[in-house]
Amino acid sequence: MPRMGLKAKLIALVISVGTIPLVLAMVLSYFQGNKSLINVIGSSFKALAQESGAKIDFLIKGEITKNARLTNHPTLILAIKQQNNRLENIPEPEIVSHFAERSRLWAEKDPQTQSFQANLASRILKTFLREKNQSNLATASLYLTDAKGVLVASTNYYPDLVYTDHARQIIFQDSQIPVYIGELQYSEKAEEYIFEMVIPIKTHAGEIIGLFHRVYEAKNFFAPTIESTVFGETGHVMVITSDGVVIDCPILPTGTQLDDPILVSSVTKPEANWAKTQGDGHGSKDVSIIGF
Repeated sequence: MPRMGLKAKLIALVISVGTIPLVLAMVLSYFQGNKSLINVIGSSFKALAQESGAKIDFLIKGEITKNARLTNHPTLILAIKQQNNRLENIPEPEIVSHFAERSRLWAEKDPQTQSFQANLASRILKTFLREKNQSNLATASLYLTDAKGVLVASTNYYPDLVYTDHARQIIFQDSQIPVYIGELQYSEKAEEYIFEMVIPIKTHAGEIIGLFHRVYEAKNFFAPTIESTVFGETGHVMVITSDGVVIDCPILPTGTQLDDPILVSSVTKPEANWAKTQGDGHGSKDVSIIGF
Protein backbone atom coordinates (compact mmCIF):
# COMPACT_ATOMS: atom_id res chain seq x y z
CA MET A 1 0.00 0.00 0.00
CA PRO A 2 1.56 3.36 -1.03
CA ARG A 3 2.42 5.71 1.76
CA MET A 4 0.67 9.07 1.84
CA GLY A 5 3.01 11.92 0.91
CA LEU A 6 3.37 15.12 2.88
CA LYS A 7 1.22 17.06 0.45
CA ALA A 8 -1.59 14.53 0.68
CA LYS A 9 -1.36 14.53 4.48
CA LEU A 10 -1.65 18.31 4.56
CA ILE A 11 -4.68 18.23 2.28
CA ALA A 12 -6.32 15.54 4.42
CA LEU A 13 -5.58 17.54 7.56
CA VAL A 14 -7.10 20.70 6.10
CA ILE A 15 -10.19 18.79 4.96
CA SER A 16 -10.65 17.11 8.34
CA VAL A 17 -10.07 20.33 10.28
CA GLY A 18 -12.64 22.11 8.14
CA THR A 19 -15.14 19.29 7.78
CA ILE A 20 -15.50 18.10 11.37
CA PRO A 21 -16.65 21.48 12.77
CA LEU A 22 -18.92 21.89 9.74
CA VAL A 23 -20.54 18.48 10.33
CA LEU A 24 -20.89 19.21 14.04
CA ALA A 25 -22.40 22.59 13.25
CA MET A 26 -24.84 21.01 10.80
CA VAL A 27 -25.86 18.34 13.31
CA LEU A 28 -26.29 20.95 16.06
CA SER A 29 -28.24 23.23 13.72
CA TYR A 30 -30.47 20.32 12.74
CA PHE A 31 -31.40 19.46 16.32
CA GLN A 32 -31.85 23.10 17.30
CA GLY A 33 -33.91 23.79 14.19
CA ASN A 34 -35.96 20.65 14.70
CA LYS A 35 -36.63 21.60 18.32
CA SER A 36 -37.61 25.13 17.29
CA LEU A 37 -39.87 23.76 14.56
CA ILE A 38 -41.56 21.38 17.01
CA ASN A 39 -42.10 24.28 19.44
CA VAL A 40 -43.60 26.43 16.69
CA ILE A 41 -45.87 23.61 15.48
CA GLY A 42 -46.81 22.68 19.05
CA SER A 43 -47.74 26.30 19.84
CA SER A 44 -49.84 26.44 16.68
CA PHE A 45 -51.63 23.23 17.60
CA LYS A 46 -52.21 24.53 21.12
CA ALA A 47 -53.82 27.67 19.69
CA LEU A 48 -55.93 25.55 17.35
CA ALA A 49 -57.04 23.33 20.23
CA GLN A 50 -57.99 26.41 22.28
CA GLU A 51 -59.99 27.77 19.36
CA SER A 52 -61.79 24.44 18.91
CA GLY A 53 -62.44 24.23 22.65
CA ALA A 54 -63.91 27.74 22.59
CA LYS A 55 -66.25 26.68 19.76
CA ILE A 56 -67.48 23.72 21.80
CA ASP A 57 -67.92 25.88 24.90
CA PHE A 58 -69.97 28.34 22.85
CA LEU A 59 -72.05 25.49 21.42
CA ILE A 60 -72.81 23.96 24.83
CA LYS A 61 -73.54 27.31 26.51
CA GLY A 62 -75.88 28.18 23.65
CA GLU A 63 -77.78 24.92 24.16
CA ILE A 64 -78.08 25.51 27.90
CA THR A 65 -79.42 29.03 27.33
CA LYS A 66 -81.88 27.91 24.64
CA ASN A 67 -83.20 24.94 26.60
CA ALA A 68 -83.52 26.98 29.79
CA ARG A 69 -85.63 29.47 27.84
CA LEU A 70 -87.87 26.66 26.55
CA THR A 71 -88.59 25.49 30.09
CA ASN A 72 -90.44 28.76 30.71
CA HIS A 73 -93.17 27.90 28.20
CA PRO A 74 -96.49 28.28 30.10
CA THR A 75 -98.09 25.21 28.48
CA LEU A 76 -95.25 22.96 29.65
CA ILE A 77 -95.42 24.36 33.18
CA LEU A 78 -99.20 23.93 33.31
CA ALA A 79 -99.01 20.31 32.05
CA ILE A 80 -96.49 19.41 34.74
CA LYS A 81 -98.52 21.12 37.47
CA GLN A 82 -101.65 19.24 36.42
CA GLN A 83 -99.90 15.87 36.47
CA ASN A 84 -98.25 16.65 39.83
CA ASN A 85 -101.72 17.33 41.22
CA ARG A 86 -103.06 14.03 39.84
CA LEU A 87 -100.22 12.02 41.38
CA GLU A 88 -99.93 14.03 44.57
CA ASN A 89 -101.38 11.36 46.87
CA ILE A 90 -99.37 8.45 45.45
CA PRO A 91 -96.17 7.83 47.46
CA GLU A 92 -93.10 7.98 45.27
CA PRO A 93 -91.97 4.38 46.05
CA GLU A 94 -95.34 3.15 44.72
CA ILE A 95 -95.12 5.05 41.44
CA VAL A 96 -93.28 2.29 39.56
CA SER A 97 -95.78 -0.42 40.57
CA HIS A 98 -98.70 1.95 39.97
CA PHE A 99 -97.56 2.48 36.37
CA ALA A 100 -96.18 -1.02 35.78
CA GLU A 101 -98.75 -2.08 33.18
CA ARG A 102 -98.74 1.28 31.40
CA SER A 103 -94.94 1.24 31.39
CA ARG A 104 -95.02 -2.14 29.65
CA LEU A 105 -97.50 -0.88 27.06
CA TRP A 106 -95.43 2.26 26.52
CA ALA A 107 -92.27 0.20 26.01
CA GLU A 108 -94.16 -1.85 23.42
CA LYS A 109 -95.41 1.35 21.72
CA ASP A 110 -98.98 0.31 22.33
CA PRO A 111 -101.56 2.75 20.82
CA GLN A 112 -103.20 3.04 24.26
CA THR A 113 -100.24 5.10 25.42
CA GLN A 114 -100.12 7.53 22.50
CA SER A 115 -101.62 10.25 24.66
CA PHE A 116 -98.15 10.96 26.02
CA GLN A 117 -97.13 12.01 22.51
CA ALA A 118 -100.43 13.53 21.44
CA ASN A 119 -101.16 15.88 24.35
CA LEU A 120 -100.73 19.62 24.03
CA ALA A 121 -97.38 19.68 25.84
CA SER A 122 -95.98 17.06 23.44
CA ARG A 123 -97.16 19.08 20.46
CA ILE A 124 -95.38 22.11 21.89
CA LEU A 125 -92.17 20.09 22.27
CA LYS A 126 -92.40 18.97 18.64
CA THR A 127 -92.66 22.59 17.49
CA PHE A 128 -89.27 23.21 19.11
CA LEU A 129 -87.73 20.74 16.65
CA ARG A 130 -89.20 22.12 13.42
CA GLU A 131 -86.21 24.26 12.50
CA LYS A 132 -83.51 22.25 10.70
CA ASN A 133 -80.46 23.36 12.66
CA GLN A 134 -77.50 21.47 14.11
CA SER A 135 -79.06 21.08 17.53
CA ASN A 136 -82.43 19.82 16.32
CA LEU A 137 -80.95 17.43 13.76
CA ALA A 138 -78.86 15.87 16.56
CA THR A 139 -81.75 15.62 19.03
CA ALA A 140 -82.77 12.02 19.68
CA SER A 141 -85.59 12.96 22.04
CA LEU A 142 -87.18 15.85 23.88
CA TYR A 143 -89.39 15.08 26.89
CA LEU A 144 -90.72 16.24 30.26
CA THR A 145 -91.02 14.46 33.60
CA ASP A 146 -92.94 15.57 36.66
CA ALA A 147 -91.82 15.87 40.28
CA LYS A 148 -92.08 12.11 40.79
CA GLY A 149 -90.20 11.23 37.61
CA VAL A 150 -93.24 10.21 35.57
CA LEU A 151 -93.36 11.12 31.89
CA VAL A 152 -95.56 14.12 31.09
CA ALA A 153 -94.87 14.65 27.39
CA SER A 154 -92.44 13.43 24.74
CA THR A 155 -91.59 13.84 21.07
CA ASN A 156 -91.20 10.05 20.67
CA TYR A 157 -91.03 6.71 22.50
CA TYR A 158 -87.40 7.16 23.56
CA PRO A 159 -87.87 7.81 27.33
CA ASP A 160 -89.19 5.37 29.90
CA LEU A 161 -92.63 6.08 31.27
CA VAL A 162 -91.19 6.31 34.78
CA TYR A 163 -87.83 8.07 34.82
CA THR A 164 -85.46 6.88 37.56
CA ASP A 165 -82.08 8.15 36.32
CA HIS A 166 -79.66 9.53 38.89
CA ALA A 167 -79.67 12.92 37.17
CA ARG A 168 -83.10 13.65 38.62
CA GLN A 169 -81.90 12.88 42.14
CA ILE A 170 -78.86 15.13 41.77
CA ILE A 171 -80.91 18.12 40.65
CA PHE A 172 -83.61 17.70 43.27
CA GLN A 173 -81.06 17.44 46.06
CA ASP A 174 -79.48 20.77 45.14
CA SER A 175 -81.78 23.31 43.50
CA GLN A 176 -78.77 25.55 42.81
CA ILE A 177 -77.64 23.24 39.98
CA PRO A 178 -78.87 24.99 36.80
CA VAL A 179 -78.24 22.09 34.42
CA TYR A 180 -77.10 18.47 34.42
CA ILE A 181 -75.17 17.06 31.47
CA GLY A 182 -74.92 13.29 31.50
CA GLU A 183 -72.00 11.12 30.45
CA LEU A 184 -71.47 9.70 26.99
CA GLN A 185 -73.27 6.35 26.76
CA TYR A 186 -74.54 3.98 24.10
CA SER A 187 -78.31 3.92 23.76
CA GLU A 188 -79.96 0.77 22.45
CA LYS A 189 -83.11 2.77 21.72
CA ALA A 190 -81.36 5.46 19.69
CA GLU A 191 -78.73 3.02 18.36
CA GLU A 192 -76.23 5.83 18.88
CA TYR A 193 -73.87 7.18 21.50
CA ILE A 194 -75.82 9.89 23.28
CA PHE A 195 -75.58 12.36 26.12
CA GLU A 196 -78.45 14.02 27.94
CA MET A 197 -79.01 17.59 29.10
CA VAL A 198 -81.48 17.96 31.98
CA ILE A 199 -82.82 21.31 33.22
CA PRO A 200 -85.20 21.78 36.17
CA ILE A 201 -88.55 23.41 35.45
CA LYS A 202 -89.50 25.91 38.13
CA THR A 203 -92.46 28.01 39.15
CA HIS A 204 -92.12 31.78 39.43
CA ALA A 205 -91.47 31.22 43.13
CA GLY A 206 -88.46 29.04 42.31
CA GLU A 207 -90.04 25.67 43.21
CA ILE A 208 -88.82 22.76 41.08
CA ILE A 209 -91.88 20.98 39.71
CA GLY A 210 -90.38 18.83 36.96
CA LEU A 211 -87.56 18.32 34.50
CA PHE A 212 -86.89 19.15 30.88
CA HIS A 213 -84.81 16.46 29.13
CA ARG A 214 -83.00 16.75 25.81
CA VAL A 215 -81.12 13.73 24.46
CA TYR A 216 -78.42 14.39 21.84
CA GLU A 217 -76.70 12.04 19.41
CA ALA A 218 -73.10 12.91 20.31
CA LYS A 219 -71.56 12.41 16.88
CA ASN A 220 -74.18 14.45 15.04
CA PHE A 221 -74.09 17.18 17.67
CA PHE A 222 -70.33 17.88 17.63
CA ALA A 223 -69.27 16.90 14.09
CA PRO A 224 -70.50 20.02 12.22
CA THR A 225 -68.58 22.26 14.60
CA ILE A 226 -65.18 20.56 14.65
CA GLU A 227 -64.78 18.16 11.73
CA SER A 228 -64.43 20.97 9.21
CA THR A 229 -61.15 21.99 10.91
CA VAL A 230 -58.30 20.21 9.10
CA PHE A 231 -54.60 20.97 8.51
CA GLY A 232 -51.90 19.23 6.51
CA GLU A 233 -52.50 15.67 5.31
CA THR A 234 -53.53 14.08 8.60
CA GLY A 235 -54.24 16.91 11.04
CA HIS A 236 -57.74 17.13 12.46
CA VAL A 237 -59.65 17.92 15.65
CA MET A 238 -61.09 15.22 17.90
CA VAL A 239 -63.03 15.41 21.16
CA ILE A 240 -62.43 12.80 23.86
CA THR A 241 -63.47 12.35 27.47
CA SER A 242 -60.91 12.60 30.27
CA ASP A 243 -60.79 8.78 30.21
CA GLY A 244 -59.84 8.72 26.54
CA VAL A 245 -63.21 7.71 25.08
CA VAL A 246 -63.84 9.30 21.68
CA ILE A 247 -66.84 11.64 21.55
CA ASP A 248 -66.20 12.81 17.99
CA CYS A 249 -63.43 12.24 15.45
CA PRO A 250 -63.38 12.22 11.63
CA ILE A 251 -61.54 8.87 11.72
CA LEU A 252 -62.36 6.93 14.89
CA PRO A 253 -65.95 5.89 15.71
CA THR A 254 -67.65 7.53 18.68
CA GLY A 255 -67.22 5.38 21.78
CA THR A 256 -63.74 4.11 20.85
CA GLN A 257 -61.41 3.78 23.85
CA LEU A 258 -57.90 5.08 23.11
CA ASP A 259 -55.60 2.24 24.17
CA ASP A 260 -52.57 4.30 25.25
CA PRO A 261 -53.09 5.60 28.81
CA ILE A 262 -49.88 7.68 28.65
CA LEU A 263 -51.09 9.49 25.55
CA VAL A 264 -54.50 10.09 27.14
CA SER A 265 -53.00 11.49 30.34
CA SER A 266 -50.66 13.68 28.27
CA VAL A 267 -53.46 15.41 26.37
CA THR A 268 -56.21 15.69 29.02
CA LYS A 269 -54.50 18.01 31.47
CA PRO A 270 -56.55 20.93 32.83
CA GLU A 271 -54.45 23.69 31.27
CA ALA A 272 -54.23 24.19 27.51
CA ASN A 273 -50.88 23.13 26.05
CA TRP A 274 -49.33 20.73 23.53
CA ALA A 275 -47.67 17.37 23.92
CA LYS A 276 -45.09 15.40 21.94
CA THR A 277 -46.34 11.82 22.07
CA GLN A 278 -45.19 8.41 20.87
CA GLY A 279 -48.32 7.68 18.85
CA ASP A 280 -51.37 9.58 17.65
CA GLY A 281 -54.22 7.58 19.18
CA HIS A 282 -55.17 6.17 15.78
CA GLY A 283 -52.80 3.20 15.69
CA SER A 284 -49.62 4.90 14.52
CA LYS A 285 -46.59 4.70 16.82
CA ASP A 286 -44.79 7.60 15.11
CA VAL A 287 -43.91 10.68 17.14
CA SER A 288 -46.85 13.08 17.05
CA ILE A 289 -47.53 16.61 18.24
CA ILE A 290 -50.97 17.10 19.78
CA GLY A 291 -52.45 20.37 21.01
CA PHE A 292 -55.07 20.16 23.74
